[in-house]
Formats: sequence, structure tokens, C-alpha cells
Amino acid sequence: MKRRLLTLLITAIVAAGCLTATAANKYVDRLPHSSRRPEQFSREELMQRMNDTGLHHIEGVWRFTADGTEIAIMRPNGEGDGVDYYEIILLHASNRALRPGTVIGVANPAAKKGYYEARLYTRSTGSLLFAPKKFNLKSEDDDTRIIFEAKKSAFSVNLWRLLPYMWRYSVHKNQDSKSVAGCVRIYPAPLPPLEPIYL
Repeated sequence: MKRRLLTLLITAIVAAGCLTATAANKYVDRLPHSSRRPEQFSREELMQRMNDTGLHHIEGVWRFTADGTEIAIMRPNGEGDGVDYYEIILLHASNRALRPGTVIGVANPAAKKGYYEARLYTRSTGSLLFAPKKFNLKSEDDDTRIIFEAKKSAFSVNLWRLLPYMWRYSVHKNQDSKSVAGCVRIYPAPLPPLEPIYL
């Protein structure tokens, strides 16, 4: 009897843990394994939707500072189920094979203000995007900039530990300085503007 009760209790705990993990990842894990080709896309319609909707802090049009790629971040039409999540939509890229209107990622708010969990495609072949990975997004400077940081795995393997003992301290891995990738807001235009306007 005790053994049966213990088995039932363990099963209930495991099931509750699975349900909690599923609920926590429900929105960020909506991104398929590869991108879907957009049926029809109009930048004008998207901008009109933004004008007609009360925008959240992260919503708007953003430009990557490294290569000029433009994206829109906004809630999908008529979805959300009471919890907000956002689609990250490609508007313009230097790679002409990538089609405007392609959903390149999804994000949902984290518990801490100004932080978001996201899942973004990291590779492309022609117009197809694939290999989604998790990122942390951080809003800075009064919501005028977003910093993208790749989420690291909880576990890593240090191959240097496999070398003989005498080599462990004479061989060191070089540490690259942490790069900062991110976007600046271009719509709605931030006040004051990001750069001074000369008359």
C-alpha cells in the first residue's frame, strides 16, 4: 500500500513539473523549426495596424545597428489568450533572398521589467530560416534600444580537462570580449531622438 502511494505521489509530482514547464514555454516555443513563406505582406498594412493599436513597450519597428536589418515586433492578430507574446517580423534585410513579412522569431515578457525571452532563427538557406535558438532580450534607454544575448546552455564540457595534468595550467583558452548585438527603435520615433537633429 505504501509503495503504491509513493509511486502515485512521484507520478503526480513529475506530471505537475511537466505541466509547469509546458506552460512556461508555451508562447516562446510556438516558433516552428523552420520559417514559413509569407502568403501576402504589406508594410503599409502592418504600419496601419501599429497606428490603430495601443503599442506595448517592445512593440514597434527596430533596426539592427550592425547591418541595417529592420524588424517589427508586435502581437499577432487576435491571439494572446490573456498572455502577451510577440512576433518578430522581418521588414528589410541586406540578404535579398530573405522575404519581408517572414516571422523570424517570437518573444514573451519575462518576470523582470524590460526583459523578454525569445526564440529566433539563427541560420538561413536561400529564403528558408531554420535552427531556432533561445535569446534574452533586454530593453534599455527608455525603450529605445534592445540588446540581444544568446541564452547559454545550463551545461558545458571543458575539453581541456581531458589533457594530462601537466598541460592543464599551461594551456589557456582565450576569452573574447562580450559582443553587444542589438537594435535601435525607428518607429514610433523616440523622444528625444537618438541622434541630434541639426537645423
